[in-house]
Amino acid sequence: MWAGAVLMLLSVPARILELVHPGFGLLVLPVVIGYTACALVAYWKVMTGTASFMRGAGDEAVAGDVLSARNIYMILYFCLLVVGLCAGVLAVFAFKVKSAVEIWWVGLLCLPLHWLFGWLFVLRPLGQARDALRHGPGAAPATA
Repeated sequence: MWAGAVLMLLSVPARILELVHPGFGLLVLPVVIGYTACALVAYWKVMTGTASFMRGAGDEAVAGDVLSARNIYMILYFCLLVVGLCAGVLAVFAFKVKSAVEIWWVGLLCLPLHWLFGWLFVLRPLGQARDALRHGPGAAPATA
């Protein structure tokens, strides 16, 4: 929590400067790296803990699904991170974007992708674990 609070305090002045010119967005880079590291560590621990709990409950199949979703998400995350960084550098230096406000719509276009990833790699595996715990190991969950 302390790391998140410090990162939040550091991000405010850097974000204000970024609105003036996207080149100042580099000041936000350490803050973004910190937020990303905190979020990925938390995700890794939650999914690993869920898989461990499912193994303890005797359901290896669901534990494997949870770990598989975690690993696929991490790989996709880093691939998309590289693509996003390249697109940002290209926008600033090749297309001479003068303000971060000019590219705000990119975030809006990415919202459905975020929702899809959240469902595929967080909600669905945790839902499978919940259903397996409710119905017992290897039992098919009831459909609504």
